[in-house]
Amino acid sequence: AVPAWEPVVAASEAPSTVYAQRHVLLCELPKADPRRLSTALGGDVCVALPTVSAASAAERFRAHALSCFERIRALLEQRPEGRVLFWIVVQDDGEPGLCAGLSGLLKTAALENPSFVGQLIRVPAQIATKPLAGVLQQAALLAHEPVLRSRGDRLDASRWREVPADAEAPPTYVDGGVYLITGGLGALGLLFAREILDRTRGARVVLAGRS
Repeated sequence: AVPAWEPVVAASEAPSTVYAQRHVLLCELPKADPRRLSTALGGDVCVALPTVSAASAAERFRAHALSCFERIRALLEQRPEGRVLFWIVVQDDGEPGLCAGLSGLLKTAALENPSFVGQLIRVPAQIATKPLAGVLQQAALLAHEPVLRSRGDRLDASRWREVPADAEAPPTYVDGGVYLITGGLGALGLLFAREILDRTRGARVVLAGRS
């Protein structure tokens, strides 16, 4: 299977979920004003992550990931009553996938906290406050979709599309790549490590585990 985007539409007759809290983190969106966005959304907590001037994309991602983690941890430590909807809104037309990895943080928090609902929303870098409010209002009706992308007046959801059996598979691993395998000293972890090393040249494989 390969990743793909598919248009999605919220059912108009579906009742919207009532959330005790809704939070928005804006990542590198200079045209979106947090205060005006909060007003447009009816008082949701809206925060723009601090601008990171580091030249390295890795350093910028690290800074944003730590900021998101700290805010999610602080929120959950308060033990909020009722369901919480937490949005991280990122650029869709910056470096490919720079902040897309933040979706993993949201998915982990949702697995560990049933009352937590997280969505990563990818939007144009220059989106203004009013259209962004419209995107989030649409996204709230699609809370079962963990990753969404704004395309004009529609939203696309991240999906896996099956590749025909006779199609040539895209390369899974690349020469010189760096791979982190968590639980890497177990049976499956070692199988993956051997597979990567057999199929690549110059790859670095890091095995991590609790033992």
